[in-house]
Order: sequence, then C-alpha cells, then structure tokens
Amino acid sequence: MLSTSWASTPTFDLELKRYQLLAFLQRVQRGFDAHKVYPYLAELRSRLEDVISLQRSREVSKQLREGRLLGCDVRRGRLVKELIPDPTQLEVVDTLVAMALPELLHHAGAGEDLRNGLLAGLQLTPVGLQPMYHHEGWILLRDGSEARVYSYSIPWVVNTAKFDPAMQVRTRYVTSYSWGPLKHLEEHRQKLNSLGSTPTWLAAYALESEQQLPRMETLLPLGRHLLFQRIAPVTGPDGRTRPSATEGYPSH
Repeated sequence: MLSTSWASTPTFDLELKRYQLLAFLQRVQRGFDAHKVYPYLAELRSRLEDVISLQRSREVSKQLREGRLLGCDVRRGRLVKELIPDPTQLEVVDTLVAMALPELLHHAGAGEDLRNGLLAGLQLTPVGLQPMYHHEGWILLRDGSEARVYSYSIPWVVNTAKFDPAMQVRTRYVTSYSWGPLKHLEEHRQKLNSLGSTPTWLAAYALESEQQLPRMETLLPLGRHLLFQRIAPVTGPDGRTRPSATEGYPSH
C-alpha cells in the first residue's frame, strides 16, 4: 500500500512515484477482481484525500507567492499580480497531483460501484423476537454450512471526518457452529441462547449472500455497513444529523 506521505515526501522522483502509484492501483484492482472490498476501498479513499489536500495546499501556496501588483484584468474583474516562480521540486508535485487524482478518482468510483453491487446481493434478516434496543447484539454470517457468530456494538459517537458505515460498527468473533438443517431463523435464536456466552436479550441478525464472498475483506464489513444503515438513528444524542453513507467522498 502507499504510505500516507507518498505524495509529499521529499523524494521528488516523478518516475518513482508514478511506478509506486501504478503498483498500488494494480494491487487494488486485483483485490476488487477477487471481490475484496476492504482494505482496498478505505486505502483508496485515504490516498485520494491526501492528494486532494496536497492540491489545496498548493493552491494556497501559489496565492501566498503572489508578488507586486502588475495591473487589473478588467474582463475577468481581478487584479493581476507578479507570480514568483516555483522551485522545480514543487512543479513535480503539481505534475504528480495532475497524474494521480484522476486515477485515484476512477478506482475509488469502481470500488464504490463494487461495494454497492455486492450490498445489493446481501440479505440482513432479524433472528427471532427483537428487543427495543438494537445498538448491540449478534450477527450471524452464513459461510457455506457454517454459522459464524459475532457480537456487534454501534457507538453513539460517529467519526464524521472519514465516514464509512462499515467502520462505525465494532464486531468481535464469538463462536461457530454448523448451520445444519435449521429451517427457521427462530431456531438460530434458540441456538444462540444455548451458547451462554452473551445475554439472551440482545438483538440478533443473520447475514446471507447470494454468492461466496471473502469473509474478512467483504462479507463482515458489508454486514457492518447494513447493520449501521438499519439500526443507527438519523441523529445522534446531540441532535446533530449523521452523514449519509456516501457523504464526504468525491464523486467519479
């Protein structure tokens, strides 16, 4: 993966950075081809935010480098100031941003499309009688003939700076058992209660997929995504509106 300081490190070797970006995007694409959404989508978003931040910083620095007043552009309605030339290294940064931004936007958009397409093939179903409080409970992932049980909790405090529904739910592996010939989801509730590892009053949901998906990279995080969308209220305890699933990220 690319480091967080990839775009702004002192090594202003454009060819090296182009190679690093290409290798990163190829690795991401291989992950997407294997239906592995995470950590690739999160990494793409993070690197995209880094490049956009660098682009904005360069725009500010150019404004600060404006020199003496040369005149006025009447047609555009603005003053024309002398521009102090950039050091060669910073010109490389501008070239890097122009090269990386569209590529990162394209792959981030592809990752969003993949995630949304896979979400459409998932089914999150309540298991048995549900309590009034849903912010913690069980989630059952059907993985072939095996049911993997995770505990989940949804905190009230949401990270709105880098919002992703999959990252707002905390999960912990509890146990596994055979999915077996159980015909009704209520039977899974009885099975969970018999485990004795967590309170019986907790909410419980079963997650099933139309296709076999990588459990840790896709199925579990997308299950957390669906849980957050289903359970989390529109507003938090402070009365502030929570962001939508896609708010805060550039479109493609």
